Amino acid sequence: LQKELFTQDYPSINFAAHRNSISDRDNYHPKSFILKGINWALVNVWNPYLRSDNLVKSAEDWTFHLIQREDENTNFQGLGPVNAPMNLLACYVHDGPDSYSVKRHRERLHDFLWMKNEGMLMNGTNGVQTWDTSFLIQAVIEAGLAEEPGWRSMLTKALGFLDDQQIREDCKDQEACYRQRRKGAWAFSTRDQGYTVSDCTSEAMKAVIMLQSLPGYPQLVSDDRIRDAIDTLLTMQNPSGGFASYEPTRGSEYMEYLNAAEVFGRIMVEYDYPECTTAVVTALSLFSQHDPTYRKAEIVKAKEGALKYIRKAQRSDGSWYGSWGICFTYA
Repeated sequence: LQKELFTQDYPSINFAAHRNSISDRDNYHPKSFILKGINWALVNVWNPYLRSDNLVKSAEDWTFHLIQREDENTNFQGLGPVNAPMNLLACYVHDGPDSYSVKRHRERLHDFLWMKNEGMLMNGTNGVQTWDTSFLIQAVIEAGLAEEPGWRSMLTKALGFLDDQQIREDCKDQEACYRQRRKGAWAFSTRDQGYTVSDCTSEAMKAVIMLQSLPGYPQLVSDDRIRDAIDTLLTMQNPSGGFASYEPTRGSEYMEYLNAAEVFGRIMVEYDYPECTTAVVTALSLFSQHDPTYRKAEIVKAKEGALKYIRKAQRSDGSWYGSWGICFTYA
């Protein structure tokens, strides 16, 4: 691999000299002068002269504690195929190559991998199961087909899938792990992935309410569990009235000065998104028809704030910019 990937002999490469080397085509978000200065100070001053062994031990212990909680809260899957391999390496070093944690990480990495004519590729998540299932249910209902016999078996199985994939408990050590409430939520893919997503929760809840309101379909998701989803959604609104994806905005946009990703911008904190906000508004509206008295005043206030944000986010040409899918069409 060293011969295949590099254009010169691997031992001869001075990697420290290339710390900021990156193709112009990939350099979507160049490192800020602040981050470059901090990195220089860390490498040339802090690490060799000021960093104590006790501080290193304390930091490593706390970091590995967070890795263990992430593994526990996602069944060794991690948020995605970025932190999952890094957690695997950390467990390999800390727990040993034959440890249970390394074994489970290796097994779960296959969730992200797939083969096609270009070779083996890596997905950005472990799938889109909950997301696609929710929209499929809604599409069949909107098409007026849900009560036809030919569709009933498939839709009942789809409802059973959403029933099974709803997250039933909050994370262990939630506050210490900097995690958002998740009881009652749905993730983008599966329950194992374990991360609340505002629009995924909204669309799944809408699909459940819509399907369970039709005659002949089982009442698999109880009203108490639907209320859990509402409780979680109401924690995710930002002061602007908008909704982010995984959690409310927890810090200043100035954090982007410390963004070291280079290939991604606007990732250091959460932001308002028209897609997430509109999904939540439609979910809250449908829920209010289904369960009119539960947290009525809070839902009205949340919708008012959300609509204020949506109007403000509209562009002069009438469009809304979306951050996923086909930007303008999707939003």
